[in-house]
Amino acid sequence: MDSKREADKFLKQGINQYEQNNLKAAIENYQKALEIYQTLKNFQGEANVLGVLGHAYQELKDYDKAIKCYQQSLTINQNIQDKSGQVTILGQLAIACEDLGDYSQAIDFYQERLALSQEIKDRLNEMYTLGALGEAYEVSRSFDLAVKHYKEYLAIAQEIQDDSHYGFALESLGNAYYLLEQSVKAIEYYRQALVVVEKLGYIEWAGEILTRLGAAYYDHGDYREAIVYQQRSLEISQNYQDYAKIILSLRYLGNCHEALGDYVKAIDYHEQCLAISRKIKIQKEEASALGNLGNAYRVLANYERSLDYHQSALSIAQKINNRSDEAKAFGNLGNTYVMLGDYAKAVEYHQKNLVIAREIEDRRGQGAALGNLAVAYQQLGDDNKAIECSEENLIIAREIEDIKREATALANLGSAYNHLGNYDRAIIYYNQSLSIRNEIEDIQGQGLALNNLGLTLWQAGRLLEAEETFRSAILVWEKLRAKLDDNDSHKISIFEEQSRTYFGLQIVLVKQQKNNLALEIAERGRARAFVELLATRLFSKSAAKLDIAAPSIAKIQQIAQSQKITLVEYSVVHDSLIFIWVIQASGEIFFHSRNIAGLKQKLDISLSNIVTQFHESLFTGETQEEGSPSWKCFELQILYRILIYPIQELLPTSPDTPVVFIPQDTLFLVPFPALQDEEGTFLIEKHTIFTAPSIQVLELIQNQSKQARETSLEALVVGNPQMPTIPLTQETLNPLEWAEAEANAIAPIFHTQPITGQAATKVNIVEQISKARIIHLATHGLLDDIQQLGVPGAIALAPSNDDSGFLTAGEIYHMKLNAQLVVLSACSTGRGRITGDGVVGLSRCLIAAGVPSIIVSLWSVNDQSTALLMVKFYQILQQGITATVALNQAQLWLLGVTKKELLVWVEANQQFLAPALRMNLRHRLHKLEDSVKPFQSPRHWAAFCGIGQ
Repeated sequence: MDSKREADKFLKQGINQYEQNNLKAAIENYQKALEIYQTLKNFQGEANVLGVLGHAYQELKDYDKAIKCYQQSLTINQNIQDKSGQVTILGQLAIACEDLGDYSQAIDFYQERLALSQEIKDRLNEMYTLGALGEAYEVSRSFDLAVKHYKEYLAIAQEIQDDSHYGFALESLGNAYYLLEQSVKAIEYYRQALVVVEKLGYIEWAGEILTRLGAAYYDHGDYREAIVYQQRSLEISQNYQDYAKIILSLRYLGNCHEALGDYVKAIDYHEQCLAISRKIKIQKEEASALGNLGNAYRVLANYERSLDYHQSALSIAQKINNRSDEAKAFGNLGNTYVMLGDYAKAVEYHQKNLVIAREIEDRRGQGAALGNLAVAYQQLGDDNKAIECSEENLIIAREIEDIKREATALANLGSAYNHLGNYDRAIIYYNQSLSIRNEIEDIQGQGLALNNLGLTLWQAGRLLEAEETFRSAILVWEKLRAKLDDNDSHKISIFEEQSRTYFGLQIVLVKQQKNNLALEIAERGRARAFVELLATRLFSKSAAKLDIAAPSIAKIQQIAQSQKITLVEYSVVHDSLIFIWVIQASGEIFFHSRNIAGLKQKLDISLSNIVTQFHESLFTGETQEEGSPSWKCFELQILYRILIYPIQELLPTSPDTPVVFIPQDTLFLVPFPALQDEEGTFLIEKHTIFTAPSIQVLELIQNQSKQARETSLEALVVGNPQMPTIPLTQETLNPLEWAEAEANAIAPIFHTQPITGQAATKVNIVEQISKARIIHLATHGLLDDIQQLGVPGAIALAPSNDDSGFLTAGEIYHMKLNAQLVVLSACSTGRGRITGDGVVGLSRCLIAAGVPSIIVSLWSVNDQSTALLMVKFYQILQQGITATVALNQAQLWLLGVTKKELLVWVEANQQFLAPALRMNLRHRLHKLEDSVKPFQSPRHWAAFCGIGQ
């Protein structure tokens, strides 16, 4: 056989084997062909086979051998002056260098290839080389050079009418401009590329461009347009089950909805991202999803959950050595620590973020870090550093056309100059920031900008402008909350950050002597999530949306008049300033501003500390013992002086006219009936008292009580269940001896049997609870969120089988109860997490479940006195008196009853009181004089408060 034909045969066999991915066999045949070509001194054949041999070694990742073959082929082609062959081999050499990460050498080879292509007028290879050079420069972060070569690539593709490469060139230019952080130009090229690719019918490719286009719109701050493109991309990726692209679109959709204030949708998209990332085990995407979830929960003021997500993201980024994600995690942690008030720690994390951003030349990341540092420095009081960081951030934001970052930098400058007292300059910056926020529809940013602008206008003495600005901010906040639909926990969280706007407007209105309008805002700024929740459950959802507008002055007056009550609403503007409104049963409104700064300075104690100190003193022996002829408490008298004395003349003279206190913040923990005047008289001795979270909640509860209720059980009485073990701490709760005695005393009043001990399982109680007209639970109440469901509080019942025994507030929240009254006795069931929306815990959930009257306790009560109080309470209740009035009368009886009167009453009611309880009571009282009031201390009766009717 002819030697050349034999060599050609080996070469052809090698090519076939290469195409079948049988690389080793291909190499053997290539080597045989090469030997023959070399023997024959067939230089063209030798050059060709060296080229394909190099390609085979490259596929095997044996780059040294591959490059050696390519170099030999290039030399031969140069010797025989085969310029087309040189063009081919130079391209292969460049690709091999790229595979090795040597982009500098690859660029040299591409430049040589480009010159040769131009010399021989090979427009096709010239075009290919320009595209390859653009990519190499892009990877090398020489974005300007990438743009230059992509534009030349585009021109040739257009000239030779190669639509595929024309589309690719347009997309590549979009990528380069995106990396240059010039989002407007990136959008321009992506849109052109999309038209070309869709015309060609390349669906997957179109999906990729849609993702990039959505990303560019997101960076530009046009979130609605970004959502449109990401949704289209997501649909395509889901059809092809392309998980990497699905994750990318979901991430952007989550970020866009978060930027527009739709946190429910944002969290849903980020959770989908997290689930898919874990399913396909891509840790980088998992870290990104965790970071985005952490950001969403930070905005919702759930800082503990936010920190958990960001710490998890940081751990993954460090584990996989992803510096960019590590920097982001440091920044996110810093932002959360700012919200927690730990500014030194925030600076530490933001500095770490900035160092990495500069190291990897991430201009956008540098700007973000500088902006965050500005916030932290200002909180630490270093305004000069804050301004320095903000100005540098502003320069970067404008360079990279990041208008959202520009708005943030302007806002930070406004804040710094405000702190320096330069209000005029601060107002200019805030207005510039607000203008951008409005342009990009950044609702959260609008609210913050308006709040800060309103604050500065107030400080500058421009009260009318401040009022208008604060009102605009409130409209923005309410628009934002409306996007949360029926998610109660998110509404509660987000209101924590919004409440200061309502306080700011109240102050501005009071300064203008618009006290009644300030009352409208005080009412509008409390318990809004609770109001919406109750309205939704009371009526159809469509009706609820009509009925939940905050009440006007006329409506507030009408509520007081129709219910014949006096309303006292407190607004704790800050710890030294309290606004008090009294709305009399006649509808007349009075206002008092209580500045306690002087008292606070004199006593060296804050309002919240006074309340805390009282609770601590109840059981430390600091108050008088039983039997003292005149029981007095310093803290209760101070609280009376602050909260009651300024308005005492405005309260009804008749003790039968109910006074409804609407507390706020720490005042939720104040036992109003126990407040004492200078003579030692308790407030309950002058007035009938109950509380409500807001005037509007009170009205809704009244409407709730009018609903028809079907019950088959008169009363469900539970006392001292077999105690469960707390899941988080593995602590078994202590039994409550007197709670069992209490249940045994109450049950006969309703001709029923108490459920105690092992019989009081959660399963058993839940089965009966919706059937009862009255529910009495004498057991432990927990304040914690033991199941980490976002709603604090749980009632301890007996465990059974796999059930822990805890009836959580979250479970109660989803019940439909028919009871007219629920009494939670024994422990701190009236407490919970105090928020801007009121107390979130058991009491709130019971009202939400449909109960119009609730009696709860502000501190742990486990004493025989509680059994006496509750028996008396139910006896009065059976006379047809409302629950809150009956409670007041029972409390008055217990604080005023003498030893002699008490023993007579016990004898008359011995059928309700177990022998052991009567015996212990006599033993407790036997040393006291007959005229002594053994239970006058508020610790025996004042813990209980009525909410609702």
